[in-house]
Amino acid sequence: MTTWNELVGFLATNYTCTINGTSVSLPYSFPDGRSQNVFVNLDGNEERGEWVYVTSAIADMSHIGKLEAICRMATSRICGGVIIDGNFIVLRDAMPLENMDANEINGLIGTVVGIADELEQMFTGENNF
Repeated sequence: MTTWNELVGFLATNYTCTINGTSVSLPYSFPDGRSQNVFVNLDGNEERGEWVYVTSAIADMSHIGKLEAICRMATSRICGGVIIDGNFIVLRDAMPLENMDANEINGLIGTVVGIADELEQMFTGENNF
């Protein structure tokens, strides 16, 4: 896949998703009954090129007091960075769209959603996202 439209087509074929321009929302269910929403977005410009970033919420801002602990725990995980996006603490990772293949996007989605759910459960004890 080398274009956003090709990536969106792949996601629509392989996942249940909602497409809204340069954002795709995918509900993700785990075997233990937990669930997590993950978002795949396009960003970039001529200078940086096009990038795909994947985000999944960990907590809302009522848990801001745990942000340092969440960040420290996230550093020991394989991917992502913890950011504040609007009213949410989220895990985010990105990769260039150019030459992205199915294994890369599936791996990125699976890793981000798994780590975000783990951190959500660990720091909030909830299953809200």
